Amino acid sequence: MTRSRRRIRLDYFIIFFLLIILMLIVLFVQPDNWYIKILFIISLSLLFLLLAKLFLSKKISLLISLFLLSLLLLLAYRLTEPINFVLLISLFMGIISLVR
Repeated sequence: MTRSRRRIRLDYFIIFFLLIILMLIVLFVQPDNWYIKILFIISLSLLFLLLAKLFLSKKISLLISLFLLSLLLLLAYRLTEPINFVLLISLFMGIISLVR
């Protein structure tokens, strides 16, 4: 029982640490560089993965965070045409149906 409490406390610490890093990136760094944008998107999807893992199963939370990562990358590269978005949604719906 104490190990699960330690694990939950560690998860909360990691989530809090990622939130602080994201706030620092947003407040003090201008997004002129693509590396900074990619770092922000990856850390945001990792934060969402850790938050979703607290409430959902590991498979579903991983799939949702991968969907969020790929959607944010499409938005960052300005590739959000309707056909790309529909293909992305159909890809993840197919993956979810195969996982179940």
